[in-house]
Amino acid sequence: MAFAHDVWHVTGYGRLYQGAEQFSMGFWMGFTGSDVDAPTEANANTIHARMATFFGAGASLISWAAVLDGVKIQHWDAAGTLNTGNTVFSSGIAATPGGSQRNIVPQVALAISFRGNVARGPGANGRMFVPMFNNIPTVSGHIEQNDVNGILGTAEDMFTGINTDFAGTGERLILASKGGVNPVKPPINVLVTSLRVGDVVDTIQRRKNGLRENYSTAGVGDGLA
Repeated sequence: MAFAHDVWHVTGYGRLYQGAEQFSMGFWMGFTGSDVDAPTEANANTIHARMATFFGAGASLISWAAVLDGVKIQHWDAAGTLNTGNTVFSSGIAATPGGSQRNIVPQVALAISFRGNVARGPGANGRMFVPMFNNIPTVSGHIEQNDVNGILGTAEDMFTGINTDFAGTGERLILASKGGVNPVKPPINVLVTSLRVGDVVDTIQRRKNGLRENYSTAGVGDGLA
């Protein structure tokens, strides 16, 4: 399926528990009415710097067992084709562990939702899953509102900062929708105007099953002795 215009898909990637597991988290960038150019390594480095600040912030509550290694930008054209020759990676930026000194199971994540000025349907919303959010819910099953506000604040700083960094060339955080099928709706690029974080922890599928499980066993008596 096609996009409205050429767009970038930005992916932050890294490892969990010394590389036994992997993670990625991503979002779209582009214009609402025209095509982006091919990304550069400098573009990836700019985004990586902002993402590293977010990742390592104590208020983001990401476990230090998660390490952000880099940022990748992929260039998708309006026909929906990935231009693999234009893929770029960040370089020269140190790996960044999460800023919270606690461990959590690798499947745990927190969703940051992207909202645009479309009420519903294509271009209305998207999401990015932040790995290893390590706050323990209260007895209600919800996380504390102060912790929700903390990660919402660091995410707002990151994405506003990225938009500011690209003010000269104009790329913005967007929702890049390929449109709808039933009913048929055309593809659309929509500016992200707000973020939303809920107070219930999510899970993500493990990206690499390298965290091997060790089993212990115990016998069960038959109760007849």
